[in-house]
Amino acid sequence: MEKFKQKFLQHLPSGRESNANKHRHLNANPAGVRRSTSNGSTLMGRQASEESGPWGLKQLFPGIDPTLDIVAVHGLNGHRDKTWTYSNESGGDDIMWLRDLLPEKIPRARVWTWGYDSRTHTRSHREYLTTKKLYDHGKELVFDLDGARRESNSHQRPIIFIAHSLGGIVVKNALLHSDRVKEGKLEDQRSIKLSTYGVVFMGTPHQGGQGVGMGKILVNIAKVQGDANDSLLKHLEEHSELLQQQISEFSLISQSFDIKFAYETKPTSLVGGIASKVIVPKWSAVISGMPDAAEFGINADHRSMTKFPSADNEDFQKLSRTLEFMLQKSGPKIEANWAAEAHMKQAAVLNSWKNSKNPRRIFMVPFERDLKFVGRMDIIAKLDQKFNSQRRVALAGIGGVGKSQIAIEYCYIFRDKHPDASIFWVHVGTISKFKQGYEAIAGNLGLVKKNDPKADTLQLVAAWLNNEDNGDWLMILDNADDQTVFESRSENSEQSTSLVRYLPSGSQKGSIIITTRDKRVGERLTSREEPLMVSSFDGHMARKLLRSKLNQNIEWIEKDADDLVEALDCLPLAITQAAAFITENNITAEKYTKALRASDSGLTKLLNQDLIDLRRDFDAKSSVIRTWQVSFDQIQDQTPRAAELLSLMAVLDRQGIPKALLSRDDEDEIDIIANLGTLQAFSLISSDKEKEIFEMHRLVQLSTLKWLEMQNTKLNWQNEALRLLSANFPCENRFETWKICALYLPHVMIVIDRLRLGPDHVNHLGLLANTASYLSDSQGQYKLAEQFVRQALELYKKAHGDEHFDTLKSMRILGQILYGQGKYSDAKGLLQKVWILSKRTLGEKHGFTLSTIYHLTNVLICQGKYEEAKEMLEQNVKLQSELMGEEHENTLADMENLTQTYIYLHQHDKAEKLGVEVLEKRERVLGAEHPHTLLSMNNLAITYQDLNRLDQAEKLEVQALEKREKVLGAEHPDTLSSMANLGLTYWSLNRLDEAEELQVQALEKREKVLGAEHPDTLRSMANLGLTYWSLNRLDEAEKLEVQALEKCEKVLGAEHPNTLSSMANLGSTYWSLNRLDEAEELHVQALEKYEKVLGAEHPTTLLSMSNLGSTYHALNRLDEAEKLEVQALEKREKVLGAEHPDTLWSMAGLGLTYYALNRLDEAEKLEMQALEKREKVLGAEHPDTLWSMAGLGLTYYALNRLDEAEELQVQTLEKYKKLLGAEHPTTLLSMSNLGSTYHALNRLDEAEELEVQALEKREKVLGAEHPNTLSSMANLGSTYHALNRLDEAEKLQVQALEKREKVLGAEHPNTLRSMANLGSTYCALNRLDEAEELQVQALEKREKVLGAEHPNTLSSMSNLAWIWNYQGHIEKAISLISDVVRRSETVLGVDNPVFKKRQRWLSEWREESLHNAGKLS
Repeated sequence: MEKFKQKFLQHLPSGRESNANKHRHLNANPAGVRRSTSNGSTLMGRQASEESGPWGLKQLFPGIDPTLDIVAVHGLNGHRDKTWTYSNESGGDDIMWLRDLLPEKIPRARVWTWGYDSRTHTRSHREYLTTKKLYDHGKELVFDLDGARRESNSHQRPIIFIAHSLGGIVVKNALLHSDRVKEGKLEDQRSIKLSTYGVVFMGTPHQGGQGVGMGKILVNIAKVQGDANDSLLKHLEEHSELLQQQISEFSLISQSFDIKFAYETKPTSLVGGIASKVIVPKWSAVISGMPDAAEFGINADHRSMTKFPSADNEDFQKLSRTLEFMLQKSGPKIEANWAAEAHMKQAAVLNSWKNSKNPRRIFMVPFERDLKFVGRMDIIAKLDQKFNSQRRVALAGIGGVGKSQIAIEYCYIFRDKHPDASIFWVHVGTISKFKQGYEAIAGNLGLVKKNDPKADTLQLVAAWLNNEDNGDWLMILDNADDQTVFESRSENSEQSTSLVRYLPSGSQKGSIIITTRDKRVGERLTSREEPLMVSSFDGHMARKLLRSKLNQNIEWIEKDADDLVEALDCLPLAITQAAAFITENNITAEKYTKALRASDSGLTKLLNQDLIDLRRDFDAKSSVIRTWQVSFDQIQDQTPRAAELLSLMAVLDRQGIPKALLSRDDEDEIDIIANLGTLQAFSLISSDKEKEIFEMHRLVQLSTLKWLEMQNTKLNWQNEALRLLSANFPCENRFETWKICALYLPHVMIVIDRLRLGPDHVNHLGLLANTASYLSDSQGQYKLAEQFVRQALELYKKAHGDEHFDTLKSMRILGQILYGQGKYSDAKGLLQKVWILSKRTLGEKHGFTLSTIYHLTNVLICQGKYEEAKEMLEQNVKLQSELMGEEHENTLADMENLTQTYIYLHQHDKAEKLGVEVLEKRERVLGAEHPHTLLSMNNLAITYQDLNRLDQAEKLEVQALEKREKVLGAEHPDTLSSMANLGLTYWSLNRLDEAEELQVQALEKREKVLGAEHPDTLRSMANLGLTYWSLNRLDEAEKLEVQALEKCEKVLGAEHPNTLSSMANLGSTYWSLNRLDEAEELHVQALEKYEKVLGAEHPTTLLSMSNLGSTYHALNRLDEAEKLEVQALEKREKVLGAEHPDTLWSMAGLGLTYYALNRLDEAEKLEMQALEKREKVLGAEHPDTLWSMAGLGLTYYALNRLDEAEELQVQTLEKYKKLLGAEHPTTLLSMSNLGSTYHALNRLDEAEELEVQALEKREKVLGAEHPNTLSSMANLGSTYHALNRLDEAEKLQVQALEKREKVLGAEHPNTLRSMANLGSTYCALNRLDEAEELQVQALEKREKVLGAEHPNTLSSMSNLAWIWNYQGHIEKAISLISDVVRRSETVLGVDNPVFKKRQRWLSEWREESLHNAGKLS
């Protein structure tokens, strides 16, 4: 339930503008000195001329009895010296810390810096710009450093590299190069890797990640220094994949070094200083998971992290301490490296002698190396680690994931590292292939003579592999998917023996890699060691693979590549096939992706393409689908129940498949676990930790469906899925079953979508109806729910007729859904039909019949038929209590609806009592977070709203909103109701910004979830308009309210309470916009219809009456206003009570009308009562209280009790500023009124100051022609008149008069006030004819509009009398002022100061007339 709020129209008039009735008397810093070096800097290696750049080795410090070489390498756009130099801008010496600071800390280190051509920017030397690969720079570093160290006979001395930025990649590649040079002319360069103790990487980008590719990081680095050479940047991005691969290879040798990672902590200002960014983030600068590696932050940006101003610098101390610790450990470690190297060389000589009889090493890998191999270096590194402790390692994963490709790459890496080792490749998919592979090995090794039928090749090869004298070897057993191959018996051996016995196990020199789709086979062949699981790529690596496989002529668009690899689930085989198809057909990635996503059949067709891949087994299928169908066939042959489970899962949603749905009633738990385990072992499905929920790879599902189609069993499995879901989906839509429903819902959606339901499925139609009920109640998905239940209803009617229970149940669910959609007329008709039919077929007291009444009264309440709903519910509550019990949910549901009717009928005591009872019972019976409990909490809060107990309402609504978001979700219709109701409470508390925020959210989400014309959406629209109205954003308010009214009339009907509220609120906005005729028209209509629909004394009717009275007031039809306001006050006191906020509004509004009628004593009495009660009920700073305070201040002003007026108005202004802000229209009105009081107190300077502020702010906030702006203009003109600044007064008063005639009309009271005041100014300027003309007009119109005895009419008569007096028409003046005095006595009373003043004028003028007459005689 949610209330539809309506506006109170109460306006605070501006202070009375002065009617001037005054008598008028006629008669320089020094340059810094660079410090020279004294420690013998020399250039080593390649000599660098100034023309070619500062490249090669440069010795900065020779070391004192050196035991360590420190080599510093700069990065991209770096410099051999400047990268490491702190530039002292204050005029002192620059600090090159490697030369000036480090030797004092580590005197036994020889310090070098090495430079290379790394320029990318185009400011100068364009001809030297390079795109040389960083690997080549690494080789040059090795060459230079090895040569320099051999010249000084120090080639076995430990080395520590310090590398900044891209210099770290150069150092990595240098060490990789040094590691690879095992023999030949470059063998001496191996000394660099052997002698390197450690590396300190400073801001080096080791990896891309977090959505940022390696290439992007490289380009960021390149651009830091300035404009970059486009060709190099393109090279960096295009080749970043190869670079990433080279860097990944470093992980294979990194354990040989002591690694330190330093990362920047501050962003670097980019060129131009417009923006800044961290160039190499920590996640790129630090390789996570590297054993024993340390990391530390440098409190600097990317450029300055290598520059230290002094030895006291904290970052320098951190780095120098790190280097000292490394120095202490370096000697023994490097000595051990060289000793091991000498031992290896001796062993190599010995092996060479041993193998002299058969020196040829065998390399039997039937595939060329993939020069574009991407990623997987982590798995290759893990293979090396595994081989340290075991001789066999399995690579397991789904077909097409790239297991064999990893094995191929490992073979070539192994050959590079172990050139003396033999490498064998054996296909073991079948027994015959196993034997063929061993025969090939035997032939290559020369173990058998050609075509020797007696030779037992299996035994001979196994024996050779087990003989350690034959040296190192590596064997790949590829496609070891079928355990039965290894359980088969050899036919050639003397005794029948399992083939697994021919796998070598006696040699410590050999290693075996097994690739398998079946994880269990891998475990069995490796003595139960855990296989290395190979999964699909992540998006980043998948894009790299795609790019490496595409022809270079194919246009590369990053977004298209992202879309394509996502559509293929990043599966390597699918990506490789896609790249081949794109290249062969010369299409774009975008076009291929569109074809994939066009339909499942299109995707299936593309995945079935069998394009040749030279790095796959020639007998294996290259298409994704055919690759997996091999696994499916094998599973069906060996474990038929697992194949059944796979078939069933294929026709369900691929995610969130519950084991409970798959298990047969008669199936043992062990059997289901084992069969699901088979599918998991083949990587076809995965599970959660508890093994209760399963998931199928998307492409696996499509391939399985294709397989089922080929077997003509797909329809059978879809029907089986429907049967299982019908049996398992809960029949009762209760909160307690929602979790189960949510689990099964995706599967229901898939099965129903793919399976055409007809008469043959009538036994399973309950699934449709039950799903529809769940969709509407728990998720608010009304349209989909309606589609489901209509389908069920149509088939039920055909099968059973209209009066069958299943038909009635479906019909009622449809009625509930239509109600949720706001289609109240349709819902009512359908539910009434169900009620009538169920009474006839089931009986009046049947539970189904009684619960149908609950749903029917929901609709009646929303139609505004509160009395009808109340009568039905009161009777139903009694019956439900008798039949079901007082705490049964059906009883509580009816009580809940009865509470709502009490709220709408403003029977608040009953509503609160019943609402509290229902909430307590539901909390006890259902729990604190049950949706029905939260509904009770929400409705009780609305009762508190209506009772103006807003703090209690807010507390409950906040709880309800939080719990509904948790239980139902952020966009459930009930959650949105809580959000909207809390927004209304904030509105009532005048917390308008919070109200707006919630109401905007509620409106947007309702439009999305429920649709633009749903009644709840229209309610949100209207209430947001109300908040805009309160914020004085009237144009926005009008726009929303016009839309809301039009749609309410269309959807709900012209007399629905919500339609009438929309009508009344739009009228109030017209009132605020001073479009009073339009406002009156709407308010009259609203009042008439409210009296008809709700009754004459309904609180909403009385609100409408009050607002129409305010409109009559604004139109100056004060007698009509008084009549309505008196009625509204009397009825509100009777219906709501004397202290209800609405009653106090009526009291204050009537006081305002008495004020306007100049019945000031009556006005004061009512305003005082309203103020006192508002302070008591609402508090001293509530907006309503301040409104009363301001109104009473105006009455004191009118009564000439100016000190009391000032006191109240000062308080009011201060509180309005605090509550509403300095520029709120109400604050400005209060400011204007205080200015009028200062004017009356003759404190004209203070009056002017306030009136100038008020005018400027009103022009800004309200606009130049707003009535309140014109009041400020007129008041300031009157003050200028009083200050005798008559020209300024005239200018403002002319403007005010012209604009009021235009905006308000020629006879509006305020227009007439402007006319009178301008006449007074003309009088003061002695322009008496113009003054007389205006005052005559003002008097005639005031008599017509206000009446002959209105105070303003009497003011016009007084002003005209004065003008005639000034013109010398003394008798006319006396006659007119005599009439004024006579009327003033009646209207104002003899004690009124204005009456006394006019009486004095009359006496003076008569004496003056007699005096003049005496002089004449």
